Amino acid sequence: MGDKTYTDGLNYDLVKRAVHGEKDALKEILRIYEPFHNALVTREVLGPDGKIHKEIDEDLHKNQICIMFPLILQESRGGKAIH
Repeated sequence: MGDKTYTDGLNYDLVKRAVHGEKDALKEILRIYEPFHNALVTREVLGPDGKIHKEIDEDLHKNQICIMFPLILQESRGGKAIH
């Protein structure tokens, strides 16, 4: 296993700052998990050249982010709803 992983930089302090609503911490968590998240929202499309290409579904990507953060924050606050 290499010394670099996709969770480089993820630590308790960063999560704590994100839970408390710090924008830079939330952006950093997004950056850390971006490769994994991109893999989940990638689809195959048939290009004009007749070959199959992979592309990120940007609408799904944004939708998943909008769903993900309130759920993470809700869970971290003991299940209390975020409004």
